[in-house]
Amino acid sequence: MKAEARAVVLCKDDTIIKVYENIGVMAKRQDISLATALYKVQPTTESVSGYKFWFEDQYLERHPDDGAALKKAKEDMIMADAKSEKNTKKTKKTEKAVDNELDATPTTEPKKGKRKMKKVVPTEVKMETKKEPVVTEAPKTKPNADMVNHPAHYCNGDIECWDAMMAAFGEEWMMHYANVAAFKYNWRAKHKGKFAEDMRKAAWYNTRAAELEEKINGE
Repeated sequence: MKAEARAVVLCKDDTIIKVYENIGVMAKRQDISLATALYKVQPTTESVSGYKFWFEDQYLERHPDDGAALKKAKEDMIMADAKSEKNTKKTKKTEKAVDNELDATPTTEPKKGKRKMKKVVPTEVKMETKKEPVVTEAPKTKPNADMVNHPAHYCNGDIECWDAMMAAFGEEWMMHYANVAAFKYNWRAKHKGKFAEDMRKAAWYNTRAAELEEKINGE
């Protein structure tokens, strides 16, 4: 069956409302696949989405008296296609005229005389040498610095590390920390080479632990 060579009738309530030249045109106009279009025009007693699709000869077999109506529908289809094609050509012609007008409109001011193009000489690209990271030495301890009560390396401006830890962790946690720190300084005093300084630091942390313990217990 050469489906492409036969007209397709779209009707509703057995009244012709549209005629397609062939199955391919029908698929294209309805934006469906050719397989779907072929499925729709197969002989069936049920309508598809409220419409019935027939090949021309199938429709005339079931409605032999509607030959004139079918002919009129096909003529309307031809006239509609011709009108659509005419409008398309007119639109394209108008668009082309606008494009030509835009092309003819100068986009820049006319130049006076000929200007010589300046020759561009590529500049030499300088290779950047990789800079070695700058190593800054740790600040040297001042000779008269108090390394037990106010060590410089535990200060950030006017804020000492101990005060910041007290604000962050609270009294009870810092009491335990002071006990651990005192143990550490006692442990390493004989091995680091600054026995007296480490013993004073251990004593400082023991004092802080005692003060905090009394404060926590309300003594």
